[in-house]
Amino acid sequence: MVLDLSIKKRRILESTRSMLVKKGISGWTLDDVARKAGVAKGTLFLHYKNKEELLSAAYLDLSDSLESALRKISESTLEGASLLKTTAESILSYLDTNSDFLMRVGPDRFSGCGQKSCRKLAKRIAGDMGYLSQILYRFSKTSGIKMKDPKRAACVFFGLCRASLLYRLFAGKKEGLPRRADSVVDFFLNGVIIR
Repeated sequence: MVLDLSIKKRRILESTRSMLVKKGISGWTLDDVARKAGVAKGTLFLHYKNKEELLSAAYLDLSDSLESALRKISESTLEGASLLKTTAESILSYLDTNSDFLMRVGPDRFSGCGQKSCRKLAKRIAGDMGYLSQILYRFSKTSGIKMKDPKRAACVFFGLCRASLLYRLFAGKKEGLPRRADSVVDFFLNGVIIR
């Protein structure tokens, strides 16, 4: 059976992600990735020159799915509470699906990537936050709730979603993160203080 190049590339990226999660940054080689992906090492080198380039591609691939989801929501006709809830569900679903990998990275920490790759990834994350701030700006306009700074609000909103990973860990919960969407929206709109 001959696999399409895009399928091979997908297998390579998924294998890289798996290796990073299981063995950290230095516990695997390109040979290990090729073997796990079921491709020849030469095929791997058709797409990626070295480990740094492969890791960068894996991080970018991960970012693509979030960007796509946020772009789709920002282009939707949703308004008000349903806009916020859908956004929270989408981010939480993304975090839930990728939690094993995301617990190893952060916006300032892309293990194994060079300076150029890190700048590219940081720019991509800023783009994701741009879509989120557009969504929050639209929410503000359509709901009558004023936001001082939608860009900063986007970071807070995403932070609340990411905090749901920690909540689930510390509380020993097994529920899927998208079920926390109402809680994220409530915290975002009302805070944690009850008066």
